[in-house]
Amino acid sequence: MLNVLNYFFLEINANYHKFRDYKQLNMRHILFLFLLGFFNNLGANDNFFDRLYVINKEWVHYEDYSPKGSVEFETDSDAIQAHLLLVCKYLKENPSKSFDENQLSHRTHLIERLEEYAINKVFPTNSFHSVRTPYFVDIFGAHCAVGYLMKESGYTELVAKIKEKENFNYIKDIQTEGVTEWAEEYGFTLKELKWIQPSYAPSPDLIQALEKGTNGPVHRVSRSSNLNGLIIAGDFDSLNLEPCLNIGIYQNNQLSCIGGGVSGKINDMSASYLRTVLFGHFDFEGDKYTMAIYDEGNWSYLNIPTREGYVATAGFDSGQRLEVAIHHPDSIEKQEIWIQPGPNSWNKELEINGFVRQIGPSVQGRIFAGHFSQGITFDDQGTHQDTVYTKNVIFRGNHGNNPWLPINGTELSDTVNAFVRINNQIYFAGSSSGLSSSNNIILTRYMNNTFQPILFSTWFGAEEFVSIDAVEVNYNDNSLIIGGDFIYYPMIGTGGRNLAYYNIFSNSLSLIGYLNNKVNTIATTNNDIYFGGDFTKNLSFIDMNHIGRVNTTLNAQDESAKEVTINIYPNPFTSFINVENANADEHYKILDSKGKLIEEGKLGYDLKIDLSSLPKGVYFLNLRREQDIIHKKIVKD
Repeated sequence: MLNVLNYFFLEINANYHKFRDYKQLNMRHILFLFLLGFFNNLGANDNFFDRLYVINKEWVHYEDYSPKGSVEFETDSDAIQAHLLLVCKYLKENPSKSFDENQLSHRTHLIERLEEYAINKVFPTNSFHSVRTPYFVDIFGAHCAVGYLMKESGYTELVAKIKEKENFNYIKDIQTEGVTEWAEEYGFTLKELKWIQPSYAPSPDLIQALEKGTNGPVHRVSRSSNLNGLIIAGDFDSLNLEPCLNIGIYQNNQLSCIGGGVSGKINDMSASYLRTVLFGHFDFEGDKYTMAIYDEGNWSYLNIPTREGYVATAGFDSGQRLEVAIHHPDSIEKQEIWIQPGPNSWNKELEINGFVRQIGPSVQGRIFAGHFSQGITFDDQGTHQDTVYTKNVIFRGNHGNNPWLPINGTELSDTVNAFVRINNQIYFAGSSSGLSSSNNIILTRYMNNTFQPILFSTWFGAEEFVSIDAVEVNYNDNSLIIGGDFIYYPMIGTGGRNLAYYNIFSNSLSLIGYLNNKVNTIATTNNDIYFGGDFTKNLSFIDMNHIGRVNTTLNAQDESAKEVTINIYPNPFTSFINVENANADEHYKILDSKGKLIEEGKLGYDLKIDLSSLPKGVYFLNLRREQDIIHKKIVKD
């Protein structure tokens, strides 16, 4: 690998005297610094040529110009960046001898622009295809490399025509008039343009998770081992278009109400191996209750003695005991923490001057997180013991006469809304009031008794309010999935809204979708990420109805289809789809976003499928080919 790095270093220094102005010199230095960082990350995962070939199959004609050895790219954008910079180097050194002086001048200028484009990494996002696909211009307005060159040379009308009719075509397939003429004027051959144009990896399959969803906000989703399903709780009276008050369950690919539902406000939920406990403010037979418990097919309701009618903001059920934070309806800025050590007993253990948003376990003991600065502790007889000072987080230790462990660090959010553990690390997520606030921390790591802020509202350019309301672990790579109320438009790359991956190793964000309202809750399984909230749409036109899913298994299925030459067009479609490079007798199935079979049949000699009767939405085409199933996402617009 050092030989490759030394090669670029020597090439830069050997041509130092050729640079006539600072801008050229600066670009070369930028390119060198990029390559220095890039090649320092080389690993033993993929052969370099093989990785470039995935980006663009035209590399098969230029294998001698690929760096040797193996490589590991952190993101697909990094691989595309390397591809473009390597192509630019070749294009500079190998202009066609048939080009005149004017063509060569245009060519040199555009190659410099292409280098800048590669460095900035504002590449299209593959929103509609389940395999690598070219995008001339994506839904966010990001241009592909060739489209960018046309735009930079003033050919915006040509770009618009290609986008309208052939947005997902390779250069070799584009029939729009004017491409050949533009290429000749600006000193490029069509063979070179075919090599420049990358393909883009599919985005996470963000889809409406559960049929018709709910008709109101979802506040909590949680896996339940007791009920063997995913519990959905919120503020709704319809679940999948059927009557249901505030709580349902998704199991065996079906959505149903739990025991007719509950009446009232659900603020938190804890699903143990024995039962499901809701915390909030509930109405039952004319009385008010703090907790609702679903056990063995029935609902029961519970209050803490002498605290009838109080409101619970957070709770935790370990299966042996309950822990709950409550307040009087008329005093929301003062809460009490109660512990149930046995079936018929309750102990008041703490009073705080604020509120708790989440209670959960850790190796240090139970965590209570929210917005408060002071606590008054009590013994088992209810006698005041001590006053402790903390900031938004306090631990209840597992042992000792006075188990409350305050946090004296200041490096936490204004309000801590949620937390999650990865081994001995705890990640606290919360809210900031924006740039006007002295505290813009929205994500903090706690490890070895030390707090480290790692994500700030200033990343989002927010002038008012930024909030992470939910955080979970993505078990595929131990990154974090964060949801809340934020919009992210990075200086480089494509932005999004309210749902993202946070890479704890590279300290970087990767946006998952563009949701029209906030995300309140996230739950993960081995294969899927479920999320709920106030949102109703993704990308302004895909219905979500308050509950969504990132289906990671669909992307895994596509790995076997990377080299398949099947092409589906148009996509998005309005009535028909054409299946290019298929056989007439191949069997197809059309599935909805949850895998339900919509229709099936054989392609026939015209290789066309009539889907005019389907409503707008996301679907999947399964095509049987010998022993393989080709799986492709299609969108009806």
